[in-house]
Amino acid sequence: MGVTKRLIQLDPVNRTHLGWYTCTAHNAVNQLSSEGAFLDVIYGPDNPVITVEPLGFTEEGFGASEREEVTLSCLAASNPPSLYVWLHDHTRVHAGPTYVIASAGRAHTGLYTCLARNSRLDTHTQTSVQLTVYWEPLRSPTCWTMATIRDQFIMLSCEWPGGEPPAVLSWLDEQEQPLGSSSSSPAIYLLQAQEDLAGREFTCRGTHPLRAPDPLCRLRLEAPQLAVAEPRVSVLEGEEAWLGCALLAGLPPAQLLWLGPQRRQVEPGTLGFTLHSEGTQLRLSVQGADPARHGGTYQCMAQNALGNSSRSVLLEVLRYPAPPNVTISRLTYGRRRSEVQLQWAVRGPGNLTGFLVQRRASVPGLGAGAWETVAGDIEPESRGRRLGGLDPGVRYGFRVLALNHRTAGHPSEVKTPADPPFSAYAAVLGAAGAGMVVATVASLLVFQYAARHPDTFPCTEPSPTTPGSDPAQESMEPPVNVTITVTAAP
Repeated sequence: MGVTKRLIQLDPVNRTHLGWYTCTAHNAVNQLSSEGAFLDVIYGPDNPVITVEPLGFTEEGFGASEREEVTLSCLAASNPPSLYVWLHDHTRVHAGPTYVIASAGRAHTGLYTCLARNSRLDTHTQTSVQLTVYWEPLRSPTCWTMATIRDQFIMLSCEWPGGEPPAVLSWLDEQEQPLGSSSSSPAIYLLQAQEDLAGREFTCRGTHPLRAPDPLCRLRLEAPQLAVAEPRVSVLEGEEAWLGCALLAGLPPAQLLWLGPQRRQVEPGTLGFTLHSEGTQLRLSVQGADPARHGGTYQCMAQNALGNSSRSVLLEVLRYPAPPNVTISRLTYGRRRSEVQLQWAVRGPGNLTGFLVQRRASVPGLGAGAWETVAGDIEPESRGRRLGGLDPGVRYGFRVLALNHRTAGHPSEVKTPADPPFSAYAAVLGAAGAGMVVATVASLLVFQYAARHPDTFPCTEPSPTTPGSDPAQESMEPPVNVTITVTAAP
């Protein structure tokens, strides 16, 4: 600036007046200049200006990609120069005009504030910007389908979670035409269930600024298709049988179930049956197989909103071979007719796993009753049994059957218990022993009585006999017959 006056007045002074001032005097023959004088104008700080590199804009501020280096610079005009402090979401992270994020991560998203301070004037200004760190959603979109409202509708679902900004998803038909409007994850579209949808393909397309090309997820709707492990299964009676069924195809997912020989659904918890679901397989376990209850044709069925399918499995329950025949070799009552001793023998070849004994009571006037089992689970090596609990007044018939697992052989002949054979030798010995005891006791009693009462038994001397006389003729008293009866207990 140039002023031709001796006095310069700056009012009001501003930052443009800052600098060196020189006074120059001159005339027609000469010119002289003074030494320079520096005018230092103190001002600021102005509102800071923030720049972000690399430059990327969002609706809310600036954007950067994940793992990218981001530089934030701050400038606020001030004299003396401003002192700078950076805040991230109100937390101090750096001092200085430039803040460098070496590798941007999701945690770096937030509000960044630059504080500028004039140390001479002790004044402050600040400016804030929003930084958003972009990151991709995980992997790729996943899609699935399910039937709703009693299979009246088919729901197409697509999901691609995560990411910043969130991914945009849209459903497309076979001609790549959009179905409905685009949306963030998840994207859902409903179709009216009908058989002509079988075989048609639908695509879910995901869009994200950090992913190119757009990832896709495809679904093909299909009626169910089944396969069975074996169309014919054989099992021995009493064993466990397994029937296997697998879903080969079917979308929406089909429901698997088993129908028994009576065309009734086998529910979980049904006695004798167990259902095992493993992914796309449904296995049926039949425990304790019985020919009458479990043998026959089973149906594995699958159904979804587009149709149904079924496969048959024939379950044969085979009986074990017949065991050998049995004959009763001995059947006798005990002493009190309340128990019997039974013995039997095995005739002919064959496997056996045990025996059972049955009895039948015959009541006069009522005839024979029903057979009842009185002994089961008898070891195969056993050949005899003692059976109690009999009524002595009832006549019983007994029979024995051999068992090969659950297969019973022909019953033995029916026999009634016999009385045990009588032993004469034992009876005689018993009677003789009892008689000797009675006689001994009686003799002791007589001698004891005679010793205490001598008058009752007078002692008489025999009369002298003359030579030649006959003693038999001397005694004229008649002989006395004594009978001793001994009773022996049996």
